[in-house]
Amino acid sequence: MTETISAQGRNGQVTFDGKTVTITREGFAARLMHGRSEKAIMLRQITAVQFKQATPMLLGYIQFSVPGEISKNAIRGSGKNAAAKDENAVIFTNNVGDDFATLRTAIQSALADL
Repeated sequence: MTETISAQGRNGQVTFDGKTVTITREGFAARLMHGRSEKAIMLRQITAVQFKQATPMLLGYIQFSVPGEISKNAIRGSGKNAAAKDENAVIFTNNVGDDFATLRTAIQSALADL
């Protein structure tokens, strides 16, 4: 895979280049929860991808499980409120849900090929 795929959520942007998932935090909502930052996760470090599609009434999220890191989602409950606090998750609205679904499919396909 040589094409880079990106999706812009409410509290960050996720980019996948075929080998690395990068979560970039910019803007007010991202700074409020995480500060301005960038986190790169090598594909081989990802053990699971949790995905909840957004609806017109509810936010969705994508979350990456990484060994050695305790998910804040597991500690503080579940759902989008916990995902908003997790540094390995990005929440998104329904209007960009297809972008995140495409991103998830690409990451899962690459994981299956490892």
